[in-house]
Formats: sequence, structure tokens, C-alpha cells
Amino acid sequence: MKYAFTFTLLFTCLTSIAQTKNLLYGNWIKTRLTYQNGKELNDDDTRKFEYLKFSFSQDGKFALAYNYDYKGGSFPFVLNGDTLQYGANLVHIDKLTKDSLIFTQWINNKFDNPNCLKYYFAAEAEYQKAIPLTANDVVSVSQTDTLYRASEKIYAGFKEDDGFRQLVSDAVKGLQQQTPINDHFLATFTINKAGEAVGLQIINGINREFDRQFNKVFEKNKKKWIPATFKGNAVNVQMKTEIRFTNYSKYPVYQRYAQLGTDAMYQGDFNLALFNFDKALKNYAEGDIYYKMALCQIMLGNIEEACSDMLKSEALDYTAATGLKRKYCH
Repeated sequence: MKYAFTFTLLFTCLTSIAQTKNLLYGNWIKTRLTYQNGKELNDDDTRKFEYLKFSFSQDGKFALAYNYDYKGGSFPFVLNGDTLQYGANLVHIDKLTKDSLIFTQWINNKFDNPNCLKYYFAAEAEYQKAIPLTANDVVSVSQTDTLYRASEKIYAGFKEDDGFRQLVSDAVKGLQQQTPINDHFLATFTINKAGEAVGLQIINGINREFDRQFNKVFEKNKKKWIPATFKGNAVNVQMKTEIRFTNYSKYPVYQRYAQLGTDAMYQGDFNLALFNFDKALKNYAEGDIYYKMALCQIMLGNIEEACSDMLKSEALDYTAATGLKRKYCH
């Protein structure tokens, strides 16, 4: 009887772990982040608002991404009861259903440390359903079809671990230094319902060789996409690739003013911070700086100006600005 009881207990534990893994598989999007005791993080802590996607696959791999259209690098994860380890991180799973995941991050060998962070996630499908469809999400509508603009709600996935942006960056490394026409590369293309990239348009090029290399990467990988879906159906979606460069002589100037602005912000001198951030942006456009400008404007009570800065930060793919905008801009 003793052995039968032990076997039954072991079988029950293994079954429970298997069921937990089955619930865990898929994509999870962070919806909230607090301390263990429920205290909110400060708005200047970008972890509070930044986009964060966790992905767990049945081959035992975990991936983390800070942009919706990036798969993220993958590495193994281990599930032991309610404890989950990925890389050097150890977390305790507080709640797991098909739609919700909540876990607490381990600090100093404890899960009850007040500084432990508690993460709240929603299954990506549920997260996307909760985001309202706006006019900005639609590029064009015809009698037979709709072309959507890529966003957290609707986007096409790339099958390779490195991501399309990384493949482009590797291919064009150094080419922007060859007499650039401008410092801003922008291209758009459509991922159709079959998962194929079509209709490439280079709106802003850098130089002939740079643009040629981009086109080469595009053609080589045009069939490596996962089509976007909306309400359970595959749809056409317009994606974009945007790469910004700055003159190397300007970057140290940018860094100097950015640091002066940050120092002034944390000392409570928000007007001086805005002055220095503006100087920094004249040398290099950075989403983080617009985000900090928005925080300063909020502290000064200038919500309209803050929302304008959030939009500029968001346009530079700084995902924390999206969360901050949802809190303050209506």
C-alpha cells in the first residue's frame, strides 16, 4: 500500500506539472507590474509601462521580447511545481489559467521580499481583443478586402529567432557611413494572408548599396512570415522597417545633454531638464528622451504637452510611452 500511495502521489505531481505546462504554452503580454505588497512602481521606472512578451513553446524553450513584432531570443525553461526558472531568473507562479498568468520574481532567495516584483500577464489573444480597433489601425479598405497597419493588436510574426530587423541590421552594418543621403531609413511592405511579404516600398533610402542590401534580405525572407489574424481570420497587414542613424560627431553632444537633463529631472528641476532634453534631441532623436520630457511635463501639470511627447516617443518605438499614454491621455 505504501508503494502504491507513493506511486499515486508521484503520478499526480507529474500530471499537475504537465497540466501547468499545457496552460503555460503560448504568448503572454504584461498588463501590470507592481511590488510584492501591491505598491505601484513610479512612472519614471520604464519597466512599469514597457511592452513585455513572454513566449513558452512545447520544445521547452522560452523567449522574451520588448516589441510586439519581435520573437526574441530563446533559451530553456524549467518548471518545478509552482516554481519556474528561465535563464538566471526564478519566479513563483501565483496564478495560471488559460487567459491569465501572475508570478512573483525571486530576490535574495525569497519570494516574500517587499522588493520582489509581481508580474501580471494576459494571454496574447485576450490582450489583443481588449485593445479597441481605431481608424489608425487601418491603411485602406476596398470592396473585397482590408489592409491593416501593424500594431500590438494585429501584426504578422517572423519565423526566425533573430527577427527581421536583426537580419537587416546585420546585412547593412557600416553601409550608412558611405555618404548617406539622410539619416532615416523607412520601408513598408505587406504580409498577405498566405504569410508572404509583398509590395516593398522604400520610402526613405540611405544610399544605393544600403537599399540594395535591404532589398536582398527582404527577397530572401519573404516567405518566412506568419500571417496576421483578426477575429480568428488571416488578414493582410502593412509592416514597416525603420532605422535611424546619427553622425558620430553629434552623438557625444547628445549624450552630454541627455545626462544633464536626466540629472536635473531627478533633482526636481523640470524646466532645466526640458531645456537640456531639447538640446539633446537636436543632435539625436531618441524615444527615451521624449519619454522623460513627458514625465517632466506631467510634473509641471502640462498634460497636453506631455501627451505630445508621448506620441513622439511612441513613434520611435519606445514601448513604455504607450503605457504612459494610456494612463494620462484620453
